[in-house]
Amino acid sequence: MSVILGIDPGTHVAGFGVIQTDQLGALEHRDHGVILMNRRDSFADRLHLFYEQLEELFKVHQPDVVVVEDIFVGKNIQSAFRLGHLRGLCLQLAAKYQCQVVEYAAKKVKKVVTGHGGAEKDHVRLVVLNLLGIRSQHLNDATDALALSICHVRQRTSERLLQNQLGKELL
Repeated sequence: MSVILGIDPGTHVAGFGVIQTDQLGALEHRDHGVILMNRRDSFADRLHLFYEQLEELFKVHQPDVVVVEDIFVGKNIQSAFRLGHLRGLCLQLAAKYQCQVVEYAAKKVKKVVTGHGGAEKDHVRLVVLNLLGIRSQHLNDATDALALSICHVRQRTSERLLQNQLGKELL
């Protein structure tokens, strides 16, 4: 069994999603939610809060793998820099707790989870909730984080199946 922690960092709302999987890629929901940060707090204070709450998740769930969305630069370069700080904290905690780190682009996650790289957030949310057989009132950030975890499991399962198939062909 492997525990995967997906993290969707944000400067005001950060999502997390924890799933467990076996060698065959079966998905089992463990936890999900959001870390809310007060917009009025300084960025340094928000970073500290994010770090403390995220570290608690590491302690509770003891993940084997941490999945974080690749950073992208949209219209606001300052936002990308701030997200970089949050991602750095994710990577630092993963190293501290000796977790494998995997990163996927948002379009890749959407493609793997929904079949369409341009899927809307609500579509991703519905697919994730359906796949895991759960209900959630949390913000999309939580289901985005679960989507990161699901993407990793599906990607790893596909790679394993391909390796097995190639191995059989070589025999």
